[in-house]
Amino acid sequence: MKKAFVVLFIGLMTVGVCCTNEALANVYGPEVSECMYKFQTGTPEARRKAVDTLGKIGNKFAIPFLRQALKDSDVLVRISVAKALGKMGDSSGIPILIEALKDKRPDVRQDVVKALGKTGDTSVIPVLREALKDENVKVRQQATDALVNLGDKSAKNGNTVNKR
Repeated sequence: MKKAFVVLFIGLMTVGVCCTNEALANVYGPEVSECMYKFQTGTPEARRKAVDTLGKIGNKFAIPFLRQALKDSDVLVRISVAKALGKMGDSSGIPILIEALKDKRPDVRQDVVKALGKTGDTSVIPVLREALKDENVKVRQQATDALVNLGDKSAKNGNTVNKR
């Protein structure tokens, strides 16, 4: 039931139909539903706070919502999505994070790479190695740090940051 509602909710959000806070609370509980409602109706600052709160709560049902939030026009909202998924600290957000590596903004990609490193999932090592080729030095540095944190010996020499 919850999965079906998530799909319906994301579909409605995509076409711009607003779900009521009460309907969301029935499925997710008051904290998560309040965040989702604020995201739908709020300013960029309110949307960032909603995404941050979802990351702190760590509810996996928020992941499809965070995927949608990754398309927000506000760069700080997109950065907040990467940070929220990193706070969840598991592999459930990996596909969304990998998708976010295509963001045109290097500050988003930098936080995405950091979040990938926080998952603790070594399956992201090839993706992080690819991030070592990013045009932005901060993204490459974050990729090196993430690889080291995941125990990838190829990143420990410190020279990977300059490779492109």
